[in-house]
Amino acid sequence: MATAQTIIEGALRNLRVTKRGFTSATEDLTEGLGALNQLIDSLSAGGIFVPFRTRETFAVAAEQSSYTIGIGGDLNTARPVKIDAITVRREGIDYTVNRYGLAEYNALSLKDTSTIPRNYYYEATNPLGTIYFDFQPKTDYTLTLDSLKGLPQFATLGTDLALLEGYERGFKYLLAEELADEYDKPISPTLQKKIHESKDMMLTASMSYKTTYSRVDVALLGGHGRYNIYKGE
Repeated sequence: MATAQTIIEGALRNLRVTKRGFTSATEDLTEGLGALNQLIDSLSAGGIFVPFRTRETFAVAAEQSSYTIGIGGDLNTARPVKIDAITVRREGIDYTVNRYGLAEYNALSLKDTSTIPRNYYYEATNPLGTIYFDFQPKTDYTLTLDSLKGLPQFATLGTDLALLEGYERGFKYLLAEELADEYDKPISPTLQKKIHESKDMMLTASMSYKTTYSRVDVALLGGHGRYNIYKGE
């Protein structure tokens, strides 16, 4: 887990504004928070997707085999780009739901049986994604999702977000570049190399989360009408 403050202090140490073992000045941290959020906006505007992990729990209605997810959807939250795990809880017992690809989901002959879901397929369309289950419970239940979403702005210095491996380090270097002029600090060749490596890492990783859909024979896709050219599904 990374807080805005740990990222900002790391950036200031990279610029040698703050010495290791010392706490940065409040003014520097406040200005750094604004710069960090501007950096996040700039990355997003430049087409670089920065993911973070999150876990959410929803109370959902019975007798339903699919749910839209996104702002205004059945599950009203920011739309995930990927769902890593789903757990269903009913009557105090947790049931793990297995992830299916589109081909596996379409191969299921019965999708409306009234029982605990065992498998799901997630279609990450915009603006609302859709979670499809193989079965539908008879009674209301609780749904827990572990997913990847686009990084929001840090609300405070203490805001704690679960960044993926390498991203906290990368932000410390990129933020150092953003703050260098303000503190009239030169960027050393070593730091410049790490900045470039961080940008390359984020850009490469971003491409793996981008899903492009192409119209193909709807009949082949069981009525979904979308084809993931990266997964071949």
